[in-house]
Amino acid sequence: MTELTVRGSLLMMLVIISTLSLTTCTASKVLLDVKSYRPMVAASGYFTVGLKSDGTVVAAGDNDNGQCNVNTWSDITQVATSVYFTLAVKSDGTIVTTGDNNYGQRDVSSWTGITQVAAGFGRVIIGLKSDGTVVAAGDNSYGQCDVSSWTGITQVAVGSIFTVGLKSDGTVVAVGDNHNGACDVSSWRGITQVACGDEFTVGLKSDGTIIVAGDNRHDMSDVSSWMGITQVACGGLFTVGLKSDGTVVAVGDNTYGECNVSVWTGITQVAAGFGHTVGLKSDGTVVTVGNPDFGQLNAGDWRLGTISNPKPTTKPQSMSKDDPAHGVFTSFRPPTILTPKRSDICFILPSWVLAYPNLTQIERGFSIHGLRDKTKSCNFCDYGI
Repeated sequence: MTELTVRGSLLMMLVIISTLSLTTCTASKVLLDVKSYRPMVAASGYFTVGLKSDGTVVAAGDNDNGQCNVNTWSDITQVATSVYFTLAVKSDGTIVTTGDNNYGQRDVSSWTGITQVAAGFGRVIIGLKSDGTVVAAGDNSYGQCDVSSWTGITQVAVGSIFTVGLKSDGTVVAVGDNHNGACDVSSWRGITQVACGDEFTVGLKSDGTIIVAGDNRHDMSDVSSWMGITQVACGGLFTVGLKSDGTVVAVGDNTYGECNVSVWTGITQVAAGFGHTVGLKSDGTVVTVGNPDFGQLNAGDWRLGTISNPKPTTKPQSMSKDDPAHGVFTSFRPPTILTPKRSDICFILPSWVLAYPNLTQIERGFSIHGLRDKTKSCNFCDYGI
């Protein structure tokens, strides 16, 4: 059977299914308004926040400013924290916040089209829009909110009084206070993720190594021996790295034991606060280490849930190795929300289709295939929905 015949057969199948507007079929799997969210953890200051697989949020730790008042939130796709407030992105691209607003950083109700937010250790909120531009609100004493000219940005991070942006070409831009050299990132290349501590910036390179700029008073830049890193996080004065085998490494200030992560295994994401480290495990449970004084380590009791994600035998060419559907955030992408609609019909295709590697994703896929625009990734199928 020729590839042309295969394409023709598949096209006919799609036309027939679309025309009949099937709702049930013995050979079909119909998706009815199912939503699923990728769990994650965030930490800053003396508290911890977790996003559950049902889109709700939990928090533990210091709540003096109301930063842990997140129990009413729903339909959340990403959470982020600063020392005194918490923020989150909703599936519609708007923002919700709670906590301190002394500098107007929470005045973001008019923001739309947001795909990722960051707040770091300062009193600003930085929002990445779907078009690659960036918006900011809050304290701008050091120019840390001067991001309106940025374009082509794929991820943002915030330190104490500076802001960093990762561009789609792997370069990095920064604005704000630079007295410790945290903004000296213009020469960086091949970066896939950035993170910020109090006064330093960390970049994850495409080869799994790390580069650091800025303050090194507690040796948080001593990462030259690290290899196979897939995600980085920064505490106030320490650096944490997640390895491809699910183990974790950390360097820097260890006053509270926040760097004692060598025994952790099965980790899929890490986050760090002033003096504590948090790890999300593949089974949706959470591990914590470090300063317990405000109850921030009580996140160790959480069960954030999981999303079934069978590994495909053949990866679609349109999906990169670091897509959240296939593991941890390497080049940062916000947690994936799956929102199939009633018209999104999944159906089983014969195994012989896999023999034609040049077929587009909607024409071949893995074993279950989604009726979607073939220019988009079929994330529904990645999660086995």
